[in-house]
Amino acid sequence: MKRIKPISIGIGAVVGAFFLYKLLTVDKISKYYTIYDVENSDNADQYGIENKLDTLSRLRAQRLALTVLDPISDYLNSRLFISSWFRSPLLNRIVGSKDKSDHTKANAVDIEHFINGVQRNDLIIEAIIRKNINFDQLILEKGSINNPNWIHISTRGPGQNRNQVLYFDGAEYKTLSYKQFLNLLNE
Repeated sequence: MKRIKPISIGIGAVVGAFFLYKLLTVDKISKYYTIYDVENSDNADQYGIENKLDTLSRLRAQRLALTVLDPISDYLNSRLFISSWFRSPLLNRIVGSKDKSDHTKANAVDIEHFINGVQRNDLIIEAIIRKNINFDQLILEKGSINNPNWIHISTRGPGQNRNQVLYFDGAEYKTLSYKQFLNLLNE
């Protein structure tokens, strides 16, 4: 029987190849965003709660990144600040959100945009309108309606999105028609 000679490669090459593989195939879900962005949660860390995606939620997060976040980031030429994306059911309850929250399915994300340390969420609104982003629900959270403190945006997939726009002033939700939303660009 002929003996096969083992190939010798350095440990550095193996480690480097592993991390390149992980970056390209496991962690990166879109041009700008990674699984870390989806699962990262200061609240989960604070309470010692595991906040890990299942396979279906990973696919939903990737759809949200590719169809909503990447086009906005392309328009702004910048990654968005993610304050909350996926929440496990336990984490979701701890932060006081509803059990049916789209965050528990990785269908929703809370985003902000900063330029030189100055919050400019009005530019996210502009990007959504100019890029004609299809969404299920958009909530302009607190602050002014034109430049909210943060923006909640969700998607449910082709044919399921409602393009519902709400403004939360801290006390109550107010519904905006899609036409009213489009007019925010002119105000």
